[in-house]
Amino acid sequence: MKNLNFFFLITLFFLTTHLLPAQTMTTLQLGNNRDSSYYHLTKITDNEYWACGEKGIITSFDSVGHFQSLDIQTDGFNILKAERIGDFVLITTDDSRVMKYNLISKTLEKVDFKRYKNRCFYDFLVLPTGKILLCGGATGISKGEKKIPFGFIAITDSSLSEPKKIWKSYRKFAWSLLAKKDGSVTAAVFNGVNTSLINTKNLVHWKKQKKINGLVHEIKLKDNQEEMSYVGTASLHYNRKGIIALDDKNKMTIDSSGCFWSQEFSDDFQIICSQKGQLYFFKNGQYKNMVQLPTSFALYDMKVISKQKLLVVGHGKCAFIIDNCLN
Repeated sequence: MKNLNFFFLITLFFLTTHLLPAQTMTTLQLGNNRDSSYYHLTKITDNEYWACGEKGIITSFDSVGHFQSLDIQTDGFNILKAERIGDFVLITTDDSRVMKYNLISKTLEKVDFKRYKNRCFYDFLVLPTGKILLCGGATGISKGEKKIPFGFIAITDSSLSEPKKIWKSYRKFAWSLLAKKDGSVTAAVFNGVNTSLINTKNLVHWKKQKKINGLVHEIKLKDNQEEMSYVGTASLHYNRKGIIALDDKNKMTIDSSGCFWSQEFSDDFQIICSQKGQLYFFKNGQYKNMVQLPTSFALYDMKVISKQKLLVVGHGKCAFIIDNCLN
């Protein structure tokens, strides 16, 4: 591990990051600080992906880079996550609203939960039972403000009845949820200094599984494995150090990356996007290369859209396609 960390530092010192010769990069959109940011990217069909984000923007992209803004009346609510569930797209926001878009009828259902006013639904997952878990906390936390977290994990159903809290803490914000193959659920909750991974098998009793120094922004299972990976930042200073655990034993802190916001897996590859417009590539658990995109803006999310192609979105309405990047 020490040798890998040393290799990493040397590589980052000498690398003035450009694409490798076989790789190509296409800029689809490149805005500025006044433009709304894309926070989340989700697959709608085999050739359609929605980028959702600030002020309720939703843009549809295809695998060759064509895109168009969608006229879905989200009323300017900041969208934090969207996922397709059957014929619907479930959309969560930063202030007490959850929406369901019907892909067949092209209609949008909007539900405002008054008991969650000034609370954001930062992440969600759909359980095999059809129940929906939502997590988050004070709206200001999702915007980088210093607030009392008032974190929660709540459960609702497909009809979007009033969510019932099954975990809460005024000191911790719940950032990420993960359903495991054994039927249990793990959540990453942050108290301003470190993250606790908490686990439940019955959606009632939660047990602390692990403590991690820093903010864990996303937890995810590797493809077809039980092994969990996490990414985030070493502190609340998002522009400084990123943290990554490739498995329970391998953990690295990268000084020059800023926060690692999200990760994707494809075959032997793990790809991570960073606060400073960089993509980090690992293969079989070993660092492979880093690509600096033509922006210093944060890259918030990405999707593997073909065997060799990535769609990446982020701050300032930026969007890119990277091709031939998984060799």
